[in-house]
Amino acid sequence: ADTVHITATDADFRGLQIGSLDIVLGDVAILDRTAGAIDGQLDDVTIRVAGGERVSIDRITIGGTLEKVTTTTVIPNAEAEVLIADAVEAQTGARPTAVTLTAPSGLTVKAAGQTIKGTFAVNAKGDLVVRATDGPVADTEIVLVRGGDDLPIELTSVKVTSDGGLRLAGDLAIGLLG
Repeated sequence: ADTVHITATDADFRGLQIGSLDIVLGDVAILDRTAGAIDGQLDDVTIRVAGGERVSIDRITIGGTLEKVTTTTVIPNAEAEVLIADAVEAQTGARPTAVTLTAPSGLTVKAAGQTIKGTFAVNAKGDLVVRATDGPVADTEIVLVRGGDDLPIELTSVKVTSDGGLRLAGDLAIGLLG
């Protein structure tokens, strides 16, 4: 088939709870169960991260070819702050009283009367991490989202958006098209 258009609501896929999806597959070989291209989006997505917390994402966009499927999404500021607070509390034992994200990749956390400064990064495993540069956990890496596990995306980049969200980009970590 030249194209196959797929829409669905209330879908589950590799641990993602998806409110709705709208995807177009191109150059589809039905008997081979392959497609040469994909373009679309997943909306109202909920993921469960390492500590069991749920994170809501408004939209994940998907596009690419059989060789490489890329994705982008934004974790909204409120969700990002809770995710960070939970991870810092698990690492230090103290619940943060303030979390501030600053573009392009900065972070300041206040907890137990101390300040932790760091930067967001994607490590070699494709995980979203905070690299603490100052404070009681300086020179440590705190994993926020495990790429390929919590999210079926091997992350390649992270940036703080102008409204304090986290823009994530990566490659789909599964063979969806072939």
